[in-house]
Amino acid sequence: MLLLTALTRGAFLSRGALLSRVPLLLQLPRQWRQLSFHGATCRFQKARKFCQERLSMWLTSVGRTFDRVPALPDVALPDFMLRARCVGHRAALVCLCLLFQHSVNAQPPREDRSAPVFGSDVSASLEELFEGGLDFLVSQQREDGSWRTRPTYGSRTAGGTAICTLALLARGDDPNWGQYAPFVRRGLRYVIRQQGASGRFTGNSYDFAFSMLLLAEACGVVDDDMLWAGVAEAKRPRTITEALELAVRGAVVPPSERRLRHAGWYSTADTPESGEPDCSVAGSLLIALLAARNAGIRVPDHTVDLAVEYLEANTSADGEVAYFRGKRGNGHTIGRTALTTLCMAVAKRRASPAYSAGSSYLLTHLEQVHHSDPHYADYYMAQALFQSDRNAWKKWNQMMMHRLLAKRNVNGSIGHSRYGDNYATAMSLLTLAVNYRLLPIYER
Repeated sequence: MLLLTALTRGAFLSRGALLSRVPLLLQLPRQWRQLSFHGATCRFQKARKFCQERLSMWLTSVGRTFDRVPALPDVALPDFMLRARCVGHRAALVCLCLLFQHSVNAQPPREDRSAPVFGSDVSASLEELFEGGLDFLVSQQREDGSWRTRPTYGSRTAGGTAICTLALLARGDDPNWGQYAPFVRRGLRYVIRQQGASGRFTGNSYDFAFSMLLLAEACGVVDDDMLWAGVAEAKRPRTITEALELAVRGAVVPPSERRLRHAGWYSTADTPESGEPDCSVAGSLLIALLAARNAGIRVPDHTVDLAVEYLEANTSADGEVAYFRGKRGNGHTIGRTALTTLCMAVAKRRASPAYSAGSSYLLTHLEQVHHSDPHYADYYMAQALFQSDRNAWKKWNQMMMHRLLAKRNVNGSIGHSRYGDNYATAMSLLTLAVNYRLLPIYER
């Protein structure tokens, strides 16, 4: 950061030399989003915000304006930049690269808008799809921060809002300073306010799972002070970390329990005959718990082991996954196989027979469609394939890109669903967000 400050104040270059390079610096906000640092988090965006503010202040002080900004050449970043761990180091290296037009392995100009932008796997058409989808979502957010995602029931459950807020985080826009920051904050506030003393949220166990997942992905990335800015401290319910810890406690199975029997794991108010949840709920909650563990929250091994064992017991040798233990209720769906495969990968159980059977099943059914809720299946299919077979994911991802581009509506929404256009758009964006790999749960 000190190097950025010095550069924008002209400490290392004469004023004339810096002025001659300001048109290049002005391209930084546009070019920066095209730079992909694999494994980076949204904290990296703070460096971009800092640079933009410093540049604006300096231009104001020298009283100079420019009518035209020349285009910068595409740059493939060298390995030492990708390995830089410090946000300040990354920012300084990128600024120097752009300031002096230092090109390493320069690529020819791109004509195909579906081809990846330099330094990433993200195409211009994907960027446009995301822009339209996110703009649609923010236009649909209500004053209290919620999104209506289940018009059939007329309810405002926490899970639908959590899914839409996750979509706003998925591309890597700064959740504290970026253009979608106010909408992220309102969404998080709403979800946290829907949490009860038990740790659960309004709605069913799917709402519980996605709300916990949102908190895990936002933990350490969204600033708590900014989240509750303007709200009296006495009226602030919980910080993100406190809400996440409470949610985890609400899902932890007592050590004395030998099966996955716990009130937090049921999809409805009706207790299943076996006393255990359905496989879909178990997998969704397990992913949320693993994301919370990844965020630094203590999650007991006992609960994780019970969930893994339950999913393994539901998985047949050919990779099909039963809805309940020993049953194939509601018919087999590829969504449950994708979810189970993803759980085994994220839980580091790749040696499990359920993982090998599930991943093999997915490879032979890449074009199979989940007719009941295709958005749910596609969301887990994207992550499961990315975790199990990168080449298969690339093939499937291209197919999904074309499919969702064809479903894009005039208002920016993507497709339709019985749960509403907000749900359909958010889940479609989360399906494609694996291309960015900026949400921690998408890391491989």
